[in-house]
Amino acid sequence: MLAGGTALGAVALVSAVGAALLAGVERDRAARDLAVMRAAYEARIAALAAERDDARGTVSALHRRVEEATRQLALTQAELVTALEAERARSLTLAAVRRNLAEAVRARDLAEREREALALRLAALEGDLSRRAGSENDLSQTLGAVSAALADSIRRREAAEARLSELNAEIAALEERNRIDAQRMERAIGRIEEAVLFSLGRMQTALAATGFDVEEMLASLRESHSGQGGPLLVLASAAAEDETDPQLGRLAALMADLERVELMRVASAKLPLAVPVKGSFRFTSGFGTRKDPRTGRPRRHEGIDLAGARGTPILATAEGTVVYAGRMSGYGNVIKIRHAFGVETVYGHLSRIRVKVGDKVVQGEHIGDMGSTGRSTGTHLHYEVRLNGNPVNPMTYLKAARDVL
Repeated sequence: MLAGGTALGAVALVSAVGAALLAGVERDRAARDLAVMRAAYEARIAALAAERDDARGTVSALHRRVEEATRQLALTQAELVTALEAERARSLTLAAVRRNLAEAVRARDLAEREREALALRLAALEGDLSRRAGSENDLSQTLGAVSAALADSIRRREAAEARLSELNAEIAALEERNRIDAQRMERAIGRIEEAVLFSLGRMQTALAATGFDVEEMLASLRESHSGQGGPLLVLASAAAEDETDPQLGRLAALMADLERVELMRVASAKLPLAVPVKGSFRFTSGFGTRKDPRTGRPRRHEGIDLAGARGTPILATAEGTVVYAGRMSGYGNVIKIRHAFGVETVYGHLSRIRVKVGDKVVQGEHIGDMGSTGRSTGTHLHYEVRLNGNPVNPMTYLKAARDVL
């Protein structure tokens, strides 16, 4: 019995040791799996951070390119308007010179006709001289008067011809200046057309990527800016008055494109196309259904989460009006901004609010600081975009921003 009991004890001990060894192996395997998963997760986070940094670099480069294109547009547009006004003034001067020339030609022709008539009359009088010997004194007086009139006519004709030469020289000088100015204007138009083509293509694509009807959006902005005009109206009026001048039509079309670029720039400032965080941050949670970090159950996430250091500046992503600035259940310290076209943005879990209700803000303005107030597990910004009251994916706008800002 003792031997049997000892054997059973040994078996139990071996079983216990084996179970412990198996448990240790399982723990080691789980630890290795966890380490592999953690390494993969950290590598993914690093890749996403690198991708984000690349995208932000691209955004900054495009922002500088659009700013430079806008600056060049302003310079070349001013040059174009100045050249157009100068050309219109010279055109009026040239028209006046041509009228003077026509009057001088008419005066010369009239003097020539008078001279010819007087010459014929003089010849007739000289022929009658022999037949009217009894009226010799009267004929001599008449002959003297006719000769004086003829000399005066000749002087007037010579003066008209001199004036004609002056006017022809003036016309030649004006036409040469017009030719030089036309070449200068052609170069200016070419530069503007190139800049407009670049801006229109990118901005059209970017605004369309937001899901808005670009034409409806621009029509709305155009109506709100209907009080403006300036060079565009001048060119449109000039083109309507002279439909035969192809350059005026081209200029009017170009100015219309410039107006379209400006309206697109205004639209981009009114849409949430800017990044809401200034400085370094991590993308930690996307839009849509996700596992709730507190309960572990699936839950709809109506925005995106961007994590960073406490106090990181939070920026308005578009111009608009602050409609809420205070505490709200779940959101903690939160700011809501109403923008154009039915868009509203929400900035939650802030450590500090820097605006108040009614404030007008511009795109990129510092409105608050990143924190962890409300229902939050760590320092981050909860950022939402709502369209007509319904949550939409903010990444739609941030991706479109790569082509605008």
